[in-house]
Amino acid sequence: MKHHPLVIATSNPGKLAEFRSLFTDTSFKIMGLADIGSPVLPDEVGSTYEENAKLKAQAVMQICKLPTLADDSGLEVEALSGRPGLYSARFSPVREKNETQADANCRYLIEQLRSLVNQNTNFAARFVCALCFVEPVGTCVTFRGEVSGSVLLTPRGNNGFGYDPLLYLAETDCTFAELNSQQKNALSHRGRAIKQFILWWNTTHSLQKIAE
Repeated sequence: MKHHPLVIATSNPGKLAEFRSLFTDTSFKIMGLADIGSPVLPDEVGSTYEENAKLKAQAVMQICKLPTLADDSGLEVEALSGRPGLYSARFSPVREKNETQADANCRYLIEQLRSLVNQNTNFAARFVCALCFVEPVGTCVTFRGEVSGSVLLTPRGNNGFGYDPLLYLAETDCTFAELNSQQKNALSHRGRAIKQFILWWNTTHSLQKIAE
């Protein structure tokens, strides 16, 4: 099997590990930023997930001159008018001592929702992921995946990262952090977006072979 190099433009080790898992048994050779000199990603100043993903993908591709895939993702909570959304990775304004940014974000989200408990007891929410794939030849395509659930006020599970311990899926009776890797890949917003990308890749390259 021919292996196609694919750089993942993320500085999040948990996300990179998830990408590697999602591309198991494909023709892609997954590379992280450390494999191309650890470039610094640009600021996420876009107004949509797609714009942020494109900013990162194009910046990294210009450095490594290799096909590059970037994502931007977020948690949108109905009771908070869609927040944290684009600002999910930096939602909490304050980090307590020995607290990671991810832990601070989860804590802050719970604090925000607890103030609304008397108004709402079912905090409907969704994970959203936008992917952008770019190549030196000029290819630039985007894909989106979503999954709906509800936010718990008590974290559950030790797998995953980010808001995974808080988003509960009724169909599995689990949070994302309670699912194993195979289950999460099948259900997650990122998994759904990557399935679209792989389908597009396979279709595109099949057509190229026919044309040849």
